[in-house]
Amino acid sequence: MSSHYRILAVDDDALMGSIVVSALGTEPAFIVESCDNGKDAIAKATLWSPDLILCDLLMPDMDGFEVLRQLLSNEATATIPLIFMTGRGAVSDIEAMMALGAAAVITKPFKLNDLIAIVRRELFMPEASAVESPLPAYDFAARMHADAASLREFRQQLAGGSAIAALNNCAHRLAGAAGIYGFGTVSAAASAVEQRIASHRAGNGSLGDVDHALEHLIKHIGTFAPNPGIHSGR
Repeated sequence: MSSHYRILAVDDDALMGSIVVSALGTEPAFIVESCDNGKDAIAKATLWSPDLILCDLLMPDMDGFEVLRQLLSNEATATIPLIFMTGRGAVSDIEAMMALGAAAVITKPFKLNDLIAIVRRELFMPEASAVESPLPAYDFAARMHADAASLREFRQQLAGGSAIAALNNCAHRLAGAAGIYGFGTVSAAASAVEQRIASHRAGNGSLGDVDHALEHLIKHIGTFAPNPGIHSGR
C-alpha cells in the first residue's frame, strides 16, 4: 500500500474546487492538485500521473464525458480511476457515466466525509474514523446574491435564447455548492432551473417554464442575508 496518493480535482467552479481540495487536504496521505477545465486536466494527468481523478461532469468547452474518453484513449492515463462529481443523480445518468468507464459517481450536493470515503474506497484504503471534515470559511450568501444579479440579467435576455448556456452554468454551480453550504432550498431551486432548461432543449418545455423556475430561484436567494463577518472570496 502506498503511503501517499496523488489526486487531481477538476471543477470549473473555483469554490467547488477549493472545497474539494480543502476536504482532501485533511487526509495526510493525499497530495492534491487541481485545475478548472478539461484540457488542463488531460495535460496534468498525462504529466503528473495521479492515482485518482475527481472530475466535474458539466464544464464549458470540454465536459467530463469527453475528459474521460480522452483519458481512456491514452495509454499513459487509461488506467487512472476517475470519479465523476455531478448534480445529475438520475439512475439513467449514473448508468451512462459508469458505462463509459467511470470508477464511481458522487452526486452534488455531497457531504465532505462521503467524498473522502469514496476516494479512500477507490484507492483501497481502510475506512477512516467518522470525523466531520470542515468547510472552508466562506460567505456563501454573498456569493448567492452576486449570482442573483447575474441571474436577473440572464432573465432579461431569456426571450432571445442567448442566455440559456450561461444561465445553465450559473444554476449548475449554485445547485452543487449551495447544498454543501447548507442552503438546501436554493440548491433545489437551482436544480429545478437546470431541469427546465434540459426539458426546453429537448423540446419538452418552454422558455416560460424556465423563466418561472428562475423567478423561484431568485426569490429563494433573496430570503438569505450576506454575513459581512465572513470573507466571500468575490
